[in-house]
Amino acid sequence: MTRCSNYLLAIFTTLTFCSYGQQTWGTVENKNDLASQTDSAKLEHYFQWQNSQKSIKQFKYDDQLLLKIEKKRDSLKILQFLTKNYKIIKPIADFPYKPADLVKYTYAIDLNGDNLLDMVYVGPYSGDYKISQIFLNNDGQYKKVFSGKQEIVKIGFSKKRLNSFTLLNPGCCADPGQVEYNYKVSFSTNKPIFKRTHTIGYYNETEKPLSIFTKTKAFIVKADKAKLRFECYPLDIEHPFYGMYGNSIASYKSGSKGKAIGFKKENDVDWIYVIMSSKNKIDNCDFSTFKDQPTQIRGWILKTDIEWK
Repeated sequence: MTRCSNYLLAIFTTLTFCSYGQQTWGTVENKNDLASQTDSAKLEHYFQWQNSQKSIKQFKYDDQLLLKIEKKRDSLKILQFLTKNYKIIKPIADFPYKPADLVKYTYAIDLNGDNLLDMVYVGPYSGDYKISQIFLNNDGQYKKVFSGKQEIVKIGFSKKRLNSFTLLNPGCCADPGQVEYNYKVSFSTNKPIFKRTHTIGYYNETEKPLSIFTKTKAFIVKADKAKLRFECYPLDIEHPFYGMYGNSIASYKSGSKGKAIGFKKENDVDWIYVIMSSKNKIDNCDFSTFKDQPTQIRGWILKTDIEWK
């Protein structure tokens, strides 16, 4: 009996000591670093909320896209093209790939309706990046007529001629920013003319709207500084992955313009899913992909920060 009592006393003493030690450590830390503890609690709540949300399905590169358009796969003919035209195909001087390595990234497709197979290359460029290149066939002689970094994720034809396509910059490493580069294609005789019509940027984890408006609604920002976010949650502390501005993509000044696409009520707060005009000046943006050129940006904005035009 005495032995058992001593054992229980020892456990009680150990637990009391550990509890006292934890309490003292916590008290000191809270006293010296209260802001850090508060942010930690905010992030914990934020991630719990985020786990219950759904994201918009975004464009992703589909390596079957061009393969479905290619009527008949002739790997030998593609290899011959790559071997003969390797100097104009390789995008950089120290390109490590050989013609045989590039067959799986190259597609023989008639792009201008002249019944000659042109070549489309969507493959390695440098590092994690890819490049899309188009080579027009003129009686067996090929000329590079288009080159753009990143991947073709959408392509359209009209009357057997290429009339549009979209390149996607999917970001790199931990960069959540994605940009779509949209092109229209016209022809002068059989020669294609490429015009980039607009670019659209967004984060790859953008929250899904509860409903989509039948027609987009034009608005202007009335707040002095409205924040465009990638989700319906006001996180204004440093995000552990996306930077010092929390889940804010960018800030917009009063008078900035945009169009409303959809709607969602979250915790009794009205949020509007929008696409902001490329003519707006953006502030407090961590990612250069949205600043490299005039870009429309999709995201969420508080209804109280805007007014309908």
